[in-house]
Amino acid sequence: MSSKSNGIALGPLTGDLMSCAEWAGEDAFPSTQGWADYIETTLEVLRAHGLFELYKRKMAKQVRQRRSALAEAFIVRMLAENGFTVLEWEPSIATSRTPDLLARAPDGTLLYIEIKGTGWEGQLSEVERAAGRSRLPKDIQGEARSFSTIEPVYNAIQKAAPQLPQDQVSLIAIVDDLFESPVEFPDDVLNPAIERFFQDPSYGHVSAVLFGVVTQYVGLPPRLYTRLIPNRSCNPASRLPADAMTALSITPIGESI
Repeated sequence: MSSKSNGIALGPLTGDLMSCAEWAGEDAFPSTQGWADYIETTLEVLRAHGLFELYKRKMAKQVRQRRSALAEAFIVRMLAENGFTVLEWEPSIATSRTPDLLARAPDGTLLYIEIKGTGWEGQLSEVERAAGRSRLPKDIQGEARSFSTIEPVYNAIQKAAPQLPQDQVSLIAIVDDLFESPVEFPDDVLNPAIERFFQDPSYGHVSAVLFGVVTQYVGLPPRLYTRLIPNRSCNPASRLPADAMTALSITPIGESI
């Protein structure tokens, strides 16, 4: 049975989530009908994997936990839509760390994946946070600001890398809700910044980083737009095969509008 929130029709799974969400009413979620529909179909993918109840509990607690759980859900959906099979959730590896999931690519490559969600609140200054800016909407008309998009990306990679195995093919997936998404950066800006970061040998076990952002353009339904940047300095055992790289290389924003 469907329900409504602020005039937006919710599917049964989204309505179930909203009915137990501690953050209900704190923000305009979901903010549009298209966004509500995308959330519903994403939750359906989780249900198909037997994960809806687990992720509903994660999403219901706080807005930031909702963002983190949705980031994982969006990546799971993208993998399923592109021929990947999720084999295991939080697989054990030799370092006793636990990546978010283990997936098999269409070419048979096994891929350990750690997923991070990054939000615009981390781009606020200390003065803004102290003044309560994080409790206001992300976008405020007429507000001007300076911010770094690369810094929260670096922070996400630093947090994700230790979770991955040292001698297997692996991927860091970052789904953002930043003031400006790295997915929208020109190749000659984003690629060199990440490639310089990966020259640090402590990231030699990371095969690639996948950036993603869910965006809705006028006249188009919401979708996850992505950018894949392979680590050209990675260890030979961690190198991402060409066929698996192709399966992960979804159409970027610049080629879709």
